[in-house]
Amino acid sequence: MAASSNDGSQLTDRPISCKENGPGGCTLNRPNTSERNSPMSDHANITPELLRQLLRYEPDTGKLFWQSREDGSSTSKRFNKIFAERIAGRVNSSGYVKLSINGRIFPAHRIAWMMHYGSWPDGQIDHENGCRSDNRICNIRCVTPKENSMNKRVSKKNTSGFIGVHWNAKNKKWIASISDGNKCKYIGSYKDVGDAVTARLSVQSSMGYHKNHGART
Repeated sequence: MAASSNDGSQLTDRPISCKENGPGGCTLNRPNTSERNSPMSDHANITPELLRQLLRYEPDTGKLFWQSREDGSSTSKRFNKIFAERIAGRVNSSGYVKLSINGRIFPAHRIAWMMHYGSWPDGQIDHENGCRSDNRICNIRCVTPKENSMNKRVSKKNTSGFIGVHWNAKNKKWIASISDGNKCKYIGSYKDVGDAVTARLSVQSSMGYHKNHGART
C-alpha cells in the first residue's frame, strides 16, 4: 500500500521479514554496495527533532512507526487514516528496510541510529546477527568499511558452506583463503574440508573478524 506524504514523497507500508543475501568466498574488503554511499544521503535538514515528529522508533524491536500528523489538513487526515501508527518502510531486494523522508530514500537502520543517538552514524552500519531488517539498537553498530566486511554471511552460492573455503578441481584439494585489506591471502590446501575450515577459522580469529562472520542465516 502506498500514498503520497505532505512533502510529495512516496510512503510505503509493507510487512517486514528477514531476508539475507550475504556474500561468500574470499572477497576484498570493499564497502558493502548497499551501504557505500549512505553517508552522502544524510541531509543536514534531517534532524532528530524532525524525525521524532514524523516517526516513532522502538529500540527493543527495531521497528519504526509513522506518527500521526496533527495540523488538521486534508492531506494529513488522509495520511493518518492510512499510515498513522503503522510500520514505516519496506524491505528492498537486498534485505534492508528503506523509507522516504522529505522525498529522499533512507535506510531505516541509519534513521534508527539517528533517532536513538541524536546524530548520523559517521561510518557504515553493521547488523551484527546478519539480518539486514533487524534494526534493534542492540543489533546495529557503526563500523568502518573494513570492519563491515569482517562480519558477512555465507553466500547461497558457496559450495563448501564456509566463507573462504573452496574446492580446487585441478588439485583435488580444499583451498582456504582470507581477505587481508585489499589482498586475498592464501592459507593452505587440504584434502579434508574440515581441516581447511579449521585453518580458516584460526586465521580469521587472529585477524579480528567478528564472531558471527561466516554464520548461516
